[in-house]
Amino acid sequence: MASDIPSTEPPSRSTSDPALLIAWRRFIDYDEASDAQKVEHTKIRRRVIYLGLSASVLAVMIGYLSTHTYNTANVIDVALTWILQHLGSNDPVAATKDLYTMLTTVVRVLLFAVPIALTYILGFASTFAPSLGWVSYRIGAELIRREIYLYRMSAGDYFGKSVDDQRKLLLESVGKADRRVQEIGAPDPYLNNARSDVDIAQHIDQKKTQPKDNGFNPMTLDEYIQLHVNPQIEWYINKSHSDYHSLRQWRRNMLVAAATGSILTAIDATLGPLVAITTAGGTAMSMYMELKMHGHTYGLYHPTANTLQLKLAAWNIADSAQQSDPAKIAALVKDIEDTFQAERDQWMQQAIQASNSFEQSLQRNVSQHPLTPGAPQAAPTTPPSAEVRTVQTNQLQVTTDPSTDGKQVTLTQSVSQTTVPVAPPPAPAPSTSSPSPSTGSTAVQAPDAPVPASPAAASTPESPKPTPPPTSPASDGAG
Repeated sequence: MASDIPSTEPPSRSTSDPALLIAWRRFIDYDEASDAQKVEHTKIRRRVIYLGLSASVLAVMIGYLSTHTYNTANVIDVALTWILQHLGSNDPVAATKDLYTMLTTVVRVLLFAVPIALTYILGFASTFAPSLGWVSYRIGAELIRREIYLYRMSAGDYFGKSVDDQRKLLLESVGKADRRVQEIGAPDPYLNNARSDVDIAQHIDQKKTQPKDNGFNPMTLDEYIQLHVNPQIEWYINKSHSDYHSLRQWRRNMLVAAATGSILTAIDATLGPLVAITTAGGTAMSMYMELKMHGHTYGLYHPTANTLQLKLAAWNIADSAQQSDPAKIAALVKDIEDTFQAERDQWMQQAIQASNSFEQSLQRNVSQHPLTPGAPQAAPTTPPSAEVRTVQTNQLQVTTDPSTDGKQVTLTQSVSQTTVPVAPPPAPAPSTSSPSPSTGSTAVQAPDAPVPASPAAASTPESPKPTPPPTSPASDGAG
């Protein structure tokens, strides 16, 4: 049969190819949805970080202002007095005290408003910008892009099949990518109106360093390498350097914040509130690093670029017979696309792990700021000797079917509560009270006290002793 004979070159593709057209349209839908969701996801989480940092700073300020009295030996008081004096205040000491009073009122109002804003933003984010929304769209886009290039090069499962069978297989692959996105979660409608071949070509040009591919033209192996592989290698190299540089920069900022706190403590013990603020700033920077995944990707991109360069070098030194063999060409293309896909699978795991770490840090940070500061707390539902910890986890499992060389990803989200025992504080030593002649009360004896040998011995008169005051049951360790 003609369909079983491999063609010597990829079949001609054009804008009239319905399968390729729908594949490109779906890729662009997912690509744009991922970019939009990532911007929204980052913007909302960044606001939560800022509000959490603000709440920490306000809590430190209210703790300082509510107990502080003006002291000429306090560095902060002296600095404020000096500033107000140089601003033209006639009585800088009184002006400093008035400033403290006004700040106390303002901080109390903000401490009430910030937790409310946090609750609103987190509720909005959980519905319209979930942590894995943009990841699911990115996975769908990359799966379809892989199939597009395998289809255009007649490689992988498309090798040796007729044009009709290749089109059917491409549509099936698009359907698998859709199901993968739905399994992980698609928070927004991602389909857009039908795009023309001109729109598709413009979108491809924006993703390439050399805009020469319109997405439909037939591709030789050299064009595939120049227009698709080499730009991707350059992207890997640039991103790995950028990610590593960002990691070093933010780590340096965190070290500076920690050193600043130590220096302030050494200068003056009264600067303790500023130390707490620098600590909160370091926590906020750590959360921002997790949000931006700084340090998570350069370990993936750099080795992948190195592997691809070695594969291309090995192909370049192959003899002409192998370089002209359609089966060898198809095998090389599939090997390259498998390398891309292996990196994307690892990236997906890194993204989920970073998201878990960030969301847990965010939950711990937000839980430190109740909705109504100063309001009475509800009675605990657990004994005082136990602590309940709530943990939300995303578990990712990638399974491979050897018969079809296909991969299936299962994502499980679970919330669990764990009761952790806490050692109770040691109880005070029990005391023994003597009989009181004036009240006629009986003695309270500790469990370890010796039992009298006989009633006569117990009633033997002794020398008079001072009568101790009655012991309250609430404060008596033996009661």
